[in-house]
Amino acid sequence: MAHRRFPPSTEFNHREMRRRIFGESSREVGRTLSDLGDLLHTRGDLAAAEAYLRSALAVHVNVGGDGSDDAARAQRDLGNVLRDRGALAEAESLYRRSLRVSRQSLGPVDPIVALTQSELALLLVETGDHEEAEELLLENLSTYERLYPGGHPMVGTTMRNLGVLRLRQRRPAEAAEALHQALEIYRQTLSETSALIPRAVRYLAEAELAVGDADRAAASAEEVVVRLRAMGLARHPAVARALHTLSSARLAQGRPAEAAALLEEARAARAIAAAPADGSDSDR
Repeated sequence: MAHRRFPPSTEFNHREMRRRIFGESSREVGRTLSDLGDLLHTRGDLAAAEAYLRSALAVHVNVGGDGSDDAARAQRDLGNVLRDRGALAEAESLYRRSLRVSRQSLGPVDPIVALTQSELALLLVETGDHEEAEELLLENLSTYERLYPGGHPMVGTTMRNLGVLRLRQRRPAEAAEALHQALEIYRQTLSETSALIPRAVRYLAEAELAVGDADRAAASAEEVVVRLRAMGLARHPAVARALHTLSSARLAQGRPAEAAALLEEARAARAIAAAPADGSDSDR
């Protein structure tokens, strides 16, 4: 008996296998779509990630309703993608729906609740609601102290987000201090190959530039670009933002021609990050 040949794609095979076993609309298919969307977001393919996560959310709402844990996860992950794409109002709505469900289901002292609060806080930093952002982040630090007394990468992420908050509050020295703490925690709890490290260094470059250390800011921003590209994450939005910071640092160093070229490179990188990987509209 001849066997049907599938395209050589692990993602395709996994998704198709679950659809065949469990049906088109099932928790298992929804979870696979969520996993793929999250993976594509990590790789920087925001358009495809959004499409997968919207599909995942539709499946989970159909199967378990808007108040299911699976729907809450898909809402949070979709919010992450939309935040990176600049759709902040929809992202905030998704985060708040996800957080409401997770708190009701899991209670206030839970790593999933804290993760969702951290993502919401980062968005609120960008929209200017600094008071609520700080409340959420400080609450998270207390939660993580109880859950992980020996240390955890999410403590680093919370410190990173506090650093971003201090940046937006125009307190760059405090921002740099928080970001150094975040990096120390990351390096204690993660492999040096983790993308979280250069992504935190990007914010540190902003803080260094804000305190007037253009040379150090340029070195940090350049490190981010090199490391993320070496990891195969050239499409990640952090690359475009690091190029923009590097451009500003070069301008502060008195190198305007390089600054202008880097600004154009940053614009091109931002356009690449916003487009599907194959250059066409994705329906996945």
